[in-house]
Amino acid sequence: MFLIHLQAAMAGQLAMAGKCPMEIIERLLGKKTVFTGAVDHTRMAWKALQEFLQMPPPRTPLFNGAGLPEVAQLIMRSKRIVVVAGAGVSISVSCGVPDFRGISGFYKMLKKKYPLLDYPEQVFNLDFFDVHPELFYKVAKELYPAGLRPSLTHQFFALLEKRNKLLRMYTQNVDTLEEKAGINNVVYCHGSFATATCRTCGVQVEGAKIERKILAQKVPHCKRLSVMKPDITFFGESLPAEFFHYISVDMERLDLLLVVGTSLKVNPVSLIPDSVPLNVPRVLINCDKVEQTFDIDIICHCDDAVSQLMEMMGEKL
Repeated sequence: MFLIHLQAAMAGQLAMAGKCPMEIIERLLGKKTVFTGAVDHTRMAWKALQEFLQMPPPRTPLFNGAGLPEVAQLIMRSKRIVVVAGAGVSISVSCGVPDFRGISGFYKMLKKKYPLLDYPEQVFNLDFFDVHPELFYKVAKELYPAGLRPSLTHQFFALLEKRNKLLRMYTQNVDTLEEKAGINNVVYCHGSFATATCRTCGVQVEGAKIERKILAQKVPHCKRLSVMKPDITFFGESLPAEFFHYISVDMERLDLLLVVGTSLKVNPVSLIPDSVPLNVPRVLINCDKVEQTFDIDIICHCDDAVSQLMEMMGEKL
């Protein structure tokens, strides 16, 4: 059993160092591995690795029966908070960003509306995009941040940064609402619409240059008539280099982990909670429980939790 936990820890470290899933599996097994019969090898490899990592090193919960008052105390005491944020942070009336995995979420809509897709996430598959870019651009308008405003939760994290408490925010969102909220120490784990790159010649432009096409649900092209792709991370692409640059350092420095508004279904971001030192509190604030275990689970809407936390902390925006 100890060997399994040791291998799981090693796999997590390799993922945080930016190694691809196939390479991690080969390092663990000590031999070449071939995935056969799969269109998306990277997706298959991540799935296999994730199943293996369901047995992380054992942890003893740091708290028993703790709730929002204890979270407020932790935030007030902490000086190097790391936040991992997902779509739940942006889901509010002011933001207007769709949920991805909910009962009536983005992926459910894709499954019903576009039968060409083998599975909903395929719209973000790089190989599929190269063949059918028009399908991505039919739905990209739903995700594009034009006219969106930061939520209360975004503003709370901006406040923590002003109080010199936020070490780093790792967001899986691509809407750049963190930037609009005034957060500087942010890593866009899955890229963003801020820039776009040609799939053929590699020229990069500001995202604003393809905005009109996105809103019109048309495929944008570069001057050489090749397809442009927003610099959001698709399945089959590595995460941005800055993610791997910061994460290994931050995991040694943080004194509190807040995981907010994410189901932690996508690797390698989902591996972060089990990479935190054993003595560092880990708090989940989300509408639903997740597979990973935390020291404190706050199961409610992000803005509702933040509103109560601010009152307990005596903070105002």
